[in-house]
Amino acid sequence: MITVNTAANSLVQMSTSPEMRGRVMGIYVLVFTGGAPIGAPLIGWISDLGGPRVGVMIGGLLTLVGTGLAILLTRMIGARRTRVALATA
Repeated sequence: MITVNTAANSLVQMSTSPEMRGRVMGIYVLVFTGGAPIGAPLIGWISDLGGPRVGVMIGGLLTLVGTGLAILLTRMIGARRTRVALATA
């Protein structure tokens, strides 16, 4: 977990422009550490009801859905910025 955490942290910092790095890292830390108090008890409860395999499958599914939504949102924002840049140019 430490290796994954360090790699993800480095990737976020290296791929962000210097003027936006503080804001992006603030959101990153909020999502990365703020999701555990909500997600851990929820997945624990689901695992208690359906067993560990069900809990892991639901956790993995939620991770894939969240990742897909983040990618979709990022592309929508990028397309919007491109349209705005072309309209003002």
